[in-house]
Amino acid sequence: MRVPDPSLAGKRVWVTRPARQAAGLCGLIAARQGVAVKMPTLAILPAREGLSLSARARRVRESDIVVFISRNA
Repeated sequence: MRVPDPSLAGKRVWVTRPARQAAGLCGLIAARQGVAVKMPTLAILPAREGLSLSARARRVRESDIVVFISRNA
């Protein structure tokens, strides 16, 4: 059985992680001779000022559906 080549030579890999979190993955891609194409699809911003933790919790309790899709969510 032939083992696939782990090289990414000649491959472009779309990296959608937030800009400040993409460096590690881009480094791994480059180490395998791939080209990382950085295109963040999520921006991480600070929470809106003036909304207390209890107010945020109340919004969650009052919601019909709350979805967390990643640690950034």
